Order: sequence, then C-alpha cells, then structure tokens
Amino acid sequence: MLSKSSPESALLFTKLAVRLASSWPPSLTANKFQILIFDISWYALFASGLFLLFPLLNAIYVLRENHVVMNKSVCLFFAVIQVLLKMIFSRHQRTQLQALFFEMENFCHNADEQERSVLQRTVERCKFVHVTYTMGCYLTAVIVICGPLYTSQNFPTDAKYPFEIDHHPIKEIIFLHQTLVGFQVSAGLTIDCQVALLLWYVGAKYEILTEKLMNIQNDNQLNSCLKKHQEIIKYTEQVKGVVKYLILTIVITTNVVIIFGGLNIFSQQSLIVKVQYIVMVISACTELFICAWPADNLITMSQNISQGLYNSNWLSTKPKTRKTIIQCIMRSQKPENINIGSVFPALSLKYYASFLSTSFSYFTTLRATLNDN
Repeated sequence: MLSKSSPESALLFTKLAVRLASSWPPSLTANKFQILIFDISWYALFASGLFLLFPLLNAIYVLRENHVVMNKSVCLFFAVIQVLLKMIFSRHQRTQLQALFFEMENFCHNADEQERSVLQRTVERCKFVHVTYTMGCYLTAVIVICGPLYTSQNFPTDAKYPFEIDHHPIKEIIFLHQTLVGFQVSAGLTIDCQVALLLWYVGAKYEILTEKLMNIQNDNQLNSCLKKHQEIIKYTEQVKGVVKYLILTIVITTNVVIIFGGLNIFSQQSLIVKVQYIVMVISACTELFICAWPADNLITMSQNISQGLYNSNWLSTKPKTRKTIIQCIMRSQKPENINIGSVFPALSLKYYASFLSTSFSYFTTLRATLNDN
C-alpha cells in the first residue's frame, strides 16, 4: 500500500479497514441477499458494542472512588460510544452514502488520463498518513487487548457485569467479546479515513476542474466546465450534509479521550500501562486531523476555481458567457467548508490546532481539580 497506489486500491483499503463498523454501505447494484447479509452484520456488531457499553458504564459507577481505573473506563466507554454513534449515523445516511460512493467509484473507474493523474497525486499525498493512522488504530486495540499479559487484570477492560465471570467458559467468552469490541473500536476510528476519502475526492474534483478551465479553447468547453462546477457544488453539499454529524461525534468523544487518557498517563501507574494511554491519546489527537487536513484542502481547491477561470481564455468569449464567468468567479470567492454546527467554526487545520489547545487546557484544569481533592 505504501508503494505507488491507485485510487481503486485506496478505496479497497478503506473498505477493509471499516468492515467491523459496517459503515461502508453496500453498492447501489447489490442484490437483496447482499443487503440482507449487510443488515444482519450491522445489527450483530451494534449489539456487540452495546453488550460492553453497559458493563463499562457500571464500572465507572462502581469504581468511581478509584480515579485511575475510573479514568480508564471513561476512555473506553467513550471509545465504544463513538463507534456506536458512527454506526447509527452511517446507517441513517446509508442512501446518501451509497450514492456518493457509487459516484466516486464510477468516476475513478472511468477517469481519463488527466483526471487519473490528479486522483493519483491526491492518493500519494495522503496515503502514508491514512495507512499509518489505520495501523495505529489497530495497534492500539492490540495493546489494550494484551493488557492481561503484563498487568494483574483478567480482561482487557475493567467492565463490571451483573453475573459471575470467573468460571469457564464464561471467562473465555467475555475475553473474546472484549477483544471483538476492541477491534470494532479500531474500525470505528478508521471511519475518519472513510470521511476523509470523500473530502479528498471532492477536493480532487475541484483541482481537476481548475486545470480544465485553464486549458479551455472555446465557448463549448467553457460552458461544459461551468456545468461541471455546478455539479461539483451539488455533490459537495451532499457530502457536507452526510459528514457533519460524524465529525461532530469525533470532536466530542475525542476531547473526552484526550482528557481522561492524559490523566492516566500522569497517574501513578506502571510504565507499560502508561504506554497504553500514550498510544491511545496519540490516536485520539490524530483522529480529527485525518478529517481536518482534507477539509482544509477542500477550502483551498474550491477557491482556486476563480483563479482557473481568470487564467482561462475568457476575453475571447461572448459577452453573455463573460457575464456567467464573472458570476462563477464571485461564487468561488466563498470557500466550500465543513461546518459542524453554529457552535464550532469551519473544520480546518487552524481549527484543529485550536481544538488540541482547548483539549489540553481542559485536561490541565481537571487534573488540578483532582489533585486538590
């Protein structure tokens, strides 16, 4: 995957990464049996997450006097919450996601030489970060799952069940279930790459259009580009409508994991346990970046349309066409950005830096409060 990769291989890699979260919808061409299998899988995986969520919540309550264990349970609780919310949003938006990914896959399959060149550059730009992040998410799960090998714990989590779990085969079943949910959480984290893929694709379409605008030779080509611009704007609005709730989930739950994971890093624990939380916090810090980077790229590429129009052969066009060009240039002055609610600013690298600063401020405040108590 880290060698020269095609757009198709990037799509396949992301599909496999999110499989345990059932967030990538079946194709529009899928038959009834394939859709049924997907639905059964979604309900089974969602139930699996719920079966660990409530014992974790119980652990937070029962162990509330033990700040170290409670902080760990809070981190894991919100990690499971995140994947369940992402699964719900993905299912709720399944029809829209099907159409968006179907269009993306068709475009990649039928792209001409110029379009494929831009798509290839986009994949090369982000593949290292995406692959590294995905591997890091699954490595985090492995480190947590292997906790009983180097700690006194019997299970990867401190979840408290309303029945005895120390006898066979219940003990093995609980361990295997917590292992499965651990990998589900990893898959849930990589849904960010799925969201980012849509944002990178939209940015690439703006980049392709900008190149075509600078090479137009006649009115027909110009009118065709202007029509494509409207189609891209429409597609962008659909993407924004689908991803904003997923990104809001990322912002809220990641904030909690950074704060409580940081508390565990600075608590009185063994070095190996602290390493668990260092990896967890690094994954959480990277999570929003995966979406903020392509969102920032989208802002830049959508604004570049005006430059592409200005550099085109617009002086030789008809007066009516020049009027349309001016309107399009004015429209391009307003960047396409991902808004995640009126409370939060548009998603960008600038917002990401502000998010990290705020999260660590909350962490510092909470740590000082707990130390005073």
